[in-house]
Amino acid sequence: MSGTTTPTPLASVTPSNISFPNQYVGTSGLPQSVTVTNNGNAPLSITSTTASPGDFGTLSACGSSLAAETSCAIGVFFDPIASGARVGTLTIADNGPGSPQTVALSGTGQDFSMTSAAPTATIAAGQTATYSVAVSPGGGFNQTVSLSCTGAPSLSTCTVSPNSVTLNGSTSTPLTVTVSTTAHTLIFPGFPKMRPLRPVNLPLQFPVALLLALALTACLTRLAKDRKVRLATMLPLFLLLSSGIALVSCGGGGGGPGGSGPSQPGTPAGTYSLTVSGTFSSSSTTLTHNTKLTLVVQ
Repeated sequence: MSGTTTPTPLASVTPSNISFPNQYVGTSGLPQSVTVTNNGNAPLSITSTTASPGDFGTLSACGSSLAAETSCAIGVFFDPIASGARVGTLTIADNGPGSPQTVALSGTGQDFSMTSAAPTATIAAGQTATYSVAVSPGGGFNQTVSLSCTGAPSLSTCTVSPNSVTLNGSTSTPLTVTVSTTAHTLIFPGFPKMRPLRPVNLPLQFPVALLLALALTACLTRLAKDRKVRLATMLPLFLLLSSGIALVSCGGGGGGPGGSGPSQPGTPAGTYSLTVSGTFSSSSTTLTHNTKLTLVVQ
């Protein structure tokens, strides 16, 4: 008996699964190698090499064809886009039996998050607003996070206590965010408040002012001509006439309730957006997350 066999490629892939070490979210680790071998007696055509989902990537050295009895390598990367367990698949499509070839991929992304259960506070100027913020680890994240607060209005301060936390990889750590505002206050308590000046009634007050001015002129003339007139006698009359002209011309004024004395400005009323930021830095790796708080000053 005799016969002829058709040359056939036969692909094998090792290993069948890859477990990556923990990796910070948004960063790339060292690649793991997958070996593709053509155990057949015909060239193996490789039409595509893909890794999914987006947490994994590939860098193939196999090209589009692999000769019989030869091997090539495919590098697989783990670039987590979210914290926690991440799973994926490497898929190699070819012209051999059993195509496509697959490799199971897994890894854990590490990161942290920040949240506030009550992100809005309403206070009057001079009061203090307090917020509770939680910093939570993801994927076993157990590093130190530095904290800061920005966006506070003028004449106020925003502080975070503590200003850094070291997470334990599993449970949330609470923070307290405090915004202290400044009240509107008088510089001199009890300072008499001034009424605004009354409008001038020109038809009535102009002739009165004119008469007072003439009287003052007569007094000055009398004082100049008659040196026997004592200055002590003329001075009170002179001051009285001068005051009358000033009051009539300006429309009156004086202290009393209803106006405003010298004051120190406080934190302006309005609605403000505060940003509490957490940052982790190590070598070339930086992770930053924010949570937004709202402050309403009345």
